[in-house]
Amino acid sequence: MAGNALQLLGGAGISAEHDKESRLDRLAQSEKLRLLYQQSFPAIFASLFTAVLVCVVLWPVQDKYILLVWFSALLLSSLVRFGLFVRYWKIKPEGEALLAWEKPYFLTLLASSLIWGLGVVIILPRDSELQQVVIYLFLLGMSGGAISVYSAHRTMLLATIGSILLPIATWFLFKGTVISTALSLGTLLFLVTTIRAGQVLSATMDRSFRLGYELEDARVAAEQRALKYSLTGLNNRRAFYRHGQAMLEEAGRASRQLAMIISDVDYFKN
Repeated sequence: MAGNALQLLGGAGISAEHDKESRLDRLAQSEKLRLLYQQSFPAIFASLFTAVLVCVVLWPVQDKYILLVWFSALLLSSLVRFGLFVRYWKIKPEGEALLAWEKPYFLTLLASSLIWGLGVVIILPRDSELQQVVIYLFLLGMSGGAISVYSAHRTMLLATIGSILLPIATWFLFKGTVISTALSLGTLLFLVTTIRAGQVLSATMDRSFRLGYELEDARVAAEQRALKYSLTGLNNRRAFYRHGQAMLEEAGRASRQLAMIISDVDYFKN
């Protein structure tokens, strides 16, 4: 029976440790989401400003209707993202409740990224290599900015950069000229570098957030131990004065009276 009891205790310990690790993972993920919502809002306006520049560059050589349709689609996706941020600031979710905001954030970000990546291939002029290179540089700059904005979340970072660059890289590759092939290979090299950098940055942030929560858990546990009597688990003298002072202050503010019952137990340890 003693062996069975030890096995049960060991299993309970493993389960508790697994639950703790799972909780820390969720909390670290929620902190990364909080960071994304805090720092990525200006990216909406940066995307629209860049789109205006792209339209200016392509206006003389591309069908105006195609440009306007593409810009309108990007503007609509930006408005949806703007609404998501407004809802987030209004509700202000905390802790694990933030995880419910991950999917809408990812979907709206992916939609905008695909409008950029696939849309640029559609609006790109087929007979003007200069404009092609200029637009490619715009996309490359946006991808570089995405590293600083979305590096907290590796999946979103890779999805964003891949959606923006892979369509034009594929188009350049099938075009078959020396310059387009070089640009395509350069894009693939950039993606490989980004994957590695994103992995390192995301892992570092994840460890940092987890460490913060582990330290907070350790602080709370130490504080609880300082307020408990180890033999019984009951509140000790320090807890009595801390909670009692808080109750007195609350009663004073509410003009209420307090009553206290004192009991003396003989041979308590026995």
